[in-house]
Amino acid sequence: MNKRVKTLWILLTVATLICRGAVCVAADGNETDVYYAKSLLEGGCAYVYERLEQELLSPSPCLEISLDESMGVTADELSYAVQMFLSDHPECFWVGGGYGYSSYEDGRVVSVTMQPSVNVSDIPVMRAQLESVVESIISSVPEGDSYAKALYLHDVLASHTEYVQEGLHQTAYGALVSGRAVCAGYASAYQLLLQRIGICAFKVSGSSIEPNSGIAEPHAWTLVMIEESVCVYTDVTWDDQGDELYREYFCRTLEDFSLTHAEDKSLYDLPECSHEGYGYFEKKGGIFDDTDGVQKLSELFYADGEDVRAAKIYYLGDDLGDFLNGAANELYALLGGKGSFSYSTTSLGREIHITLTGDFSEAGEIPTPPTEPEIPDFDKNPDVEMPTDAPAGAPTEAPTNEPTEAPTNAPTEAPTNAPTEAPTNAPTEAPTDVPTEAPTDAPTQEPNPSGCGMSISAMSVMLPLAVGLILVLKRRKNV
Repeated sequence: MNKRVKTLWILLTVATLICRGAVCVAADGNETDVYYAKSLLEGGCAYVYERLEQELLSPSPCLEISLDESMGVTADELSYAVQMFLSDHPECFWVGGGYGYSSYEDGRVVSVTMQPSVNVSDIPVMRAQLESVVESIISSVPEGDSYAKALYLHDVLASHTEYVQEGLHQTAYGALVSGRAVCAGYASAYQLLLQRIGICAFKVSGSSIEPNSGIAEPHAWTLVMIEESVCVYTDVTWDDQGDELYREYFCRTLEDFSLTHAEDKSLYDLPECSHEGYGYFEKKGGIFDDTDGVQKLSELFYADGEDVRAAKIYYLGDDLGDFLNGAANELYALLGGKGSFSYSTTSLGREIHITLTGDFSEAGEIPTPPTEPEIPDFDKNPDVEMPTDAPAGAPTEAPTNEPTEAPTNAPTEAPTNAPTEAPTNAPTEAPTDVPTEAPTDAPTQEPNPSGCGMSISAMSVMLPLAVGLILVLKRRKNV
């Protein structure tokens, strides 16, 4: 039969788990180890992933990517590989998540066209801006183990980013360049920063319990391989409470997170994060229970100015308010205060910040605040020198939201690692390089497996902006 080619445009949807391989287990700085999704792939999925790497991560990215027909890549393998690639590479924020592909009648996919979510002419400078901010942050990371570096980047991102649903707020670009993002942007930015210092990390999507309403809402956070074979969860979004920075959701276990977070495991299996002892207060101290007594609590305070004493504690008791009402006078006296005073608390989960304000002029020596690396200010929207070439195989304007045809979604049958019919390189009839009858929406030439395809501006069907999973978390207030 003739090699007829058909072209389909689809929106990226969650695919069935296929093409599984080994699991990423290390954070030793080896570039291949920081990409968790890649480590899960094999066969056709691994091949497509590598082709996406070759074309989309290059200095001059190509959006129409040819595939070797002899690989027999199926539409299901393509869908899964695209999703896995994008989950590994938050720096590809400009790829909207939708794509089109061309295939032969026997199901072999021969090319894929990625759809940008921004004007193609803006991509070079936007990529350069993101790299500039990332490099500035990474170059400031202090010496230390992976835990200290992860904590520093957690604090940098929380200080640098404002929770705002504006612009590219679902992306690492929104969080790092614009300084405005929601949960998906925070999680993607944290993933990217950790990857750049050799730590395997990836964004986890799911839902969380909104503390004020008690209703489950879409959310995203980050899973981090903090040490070899040791994984922990971090939610920078929740720890960023504006003027107050918390570490309540830094390096916690699955058991800790399961109280408020629920993972979506439909894309890939997640390692079980049951490693204890990595929470901030477990590492740094400051855990307090009512039974510890007022003396123990006073030892956790430090001077935060001439008239202020402060403490950040992880509270295991039932009601700190009741405890302080009965112990505040004794606590103030133990801290060397005299005369009248006031105190206030703010909290996130079990992390509580206590402030006492009064006259400490006659107080003895008191510990200074815990020594932590200073967080510099990083420029947002930096001026950069950008390449003049736009990505190949792309329109010059952002796509419209309405396709000319309704896109299809996920396959109706469970995908397999191979086409339903074993493809051969030779059809039953002697093929020609060009179909005997020009199909609708088909390329007029055979795809080149080693290079970039034709411009997608020549195609008659335009894919809409990707919708994906829109993860918007209402800002968690102090509780």
